[in-house]
Amino acid sequence: MSSVPALISVQDFLNSKEWCHLIIGSLFKNWDADKDGFVTKDDDVRAWDILLAHYQSRSSPEAVTAFKAATGRQRAHMGDQEKLSELEFLTKMAEIAAEDMKRMFIEGEDPILVKVSMAFFDLLDTNSDGVLSKDEFFEGYRTIAWADEAIEIAYNALDGDGVGTVTRQTMEKVSYDFWYKTNYDSSD
Repeated sequence: MSSVPALISVQDFLNSKEWCHLIIGSLFKNWDADKDGFVTKDDDVRAWDILLAHYQSRSSPEAVTAFKAATGRQRAHMGDQEKLSELEFLTKMAEIAAEDMKRMFIEGEDPILVKVSMAFFDLLDTNSDGVLSKDEFFEGYRTIAWADEAIEIAYNALDGDGVGTVTRQTMEKVSYDFWYKTNYDSSD
């Protein structure tokens, strides 16, 4: 990346593509364990613990450790607010993305949200071949209770060439575009 892109604003993110809201909404619904319309840090821990319990014995120890570290960093940046409504959750994720852009391009730090996505990929990649089949992909996202519609949208975005797999490289690029791309026009 030779030039520094414009930092994404929270408002740009909130006005982004409909599928962004569907995917973030699936995260929110998964984390809202008691279905009271709010998420807490405890809900976040519970959601990721369910995933880890499912993959603990199937994934490499390195993948499990990296996932725990990445989600811990994300949790630390969620702030101290006790409960977040769905709009507050979406806003907080947009704020984290904006802070990530600053850390990446101004301070040279790794982006938290892409690290979480890549650690998630590695956790799902139980045979460590750097590729997720459609079945592996769906199993992983169903484990964290995503709606099939959201999984299908995410999968189609990641399997753009239609070969039936998602590579680690593609996951990283699409994750970056999802969280940090400033151009959210409808032609994408």
